Amino acid sequence: MKHLQFFLIVFIGSLLVGCGPSEASKRLAKFTETHIQKATTCYTMYSAANGYVGPESREQLIEFFKSEPKMAKRMEMMHLRLSDIDSYFVSPRDGEEYKFRWKLKKNPKSSPYPIVFEQVGLDGVRLVGVSGAIVEEVEDDSVYDDYWNGKYKRDLLGREDQ
Repeated sequence: MKHLQFFLIVFIGSLLVGCGPSEASKRLAKFTETHIQKATTCYTMYSAANGYVGPESREQLIEFFKSEPKMAKRMEMMHLRLSDIDSYFVSPRDGEEYKFRWKLKKNPKSSPYPIVFEQVGLDGVRLVGVSGAIVEEVEDDSVYDDYWNGKYKRDLLGREDQ
């Protein structure tokens, strides 16, 4: 459900671009507060514009944003900067590049799914960026591996769906 809400917010927000600061803009900023959220958002924006198939590589993702003029406005709306896009691929917590699950094919109505992974993390906790601007803190290696293999359940960490 959050995945669908995310795309509805992006759609509504795209209608408001150019209208100056607004409540919608402030709400959208919450989806890109951290680097892992920014990386995940870039991936889902690419996917939404390409038949819900993710990019094949970091290079393809960056080139997409550089070569698509309409994406610059959408990035701005989401509080993303093309000039900073390279920094979105590195975790400020451990200094390592994020791992991505490239070429994911997802239905826009599908449940949230893991996309971006911290490799090392901090103090035994690795972050996982999930569609819908969800960030999971993962301590258990088996849960991390399940997420990497696409087995994502909110209750794996004892959390309830919100």
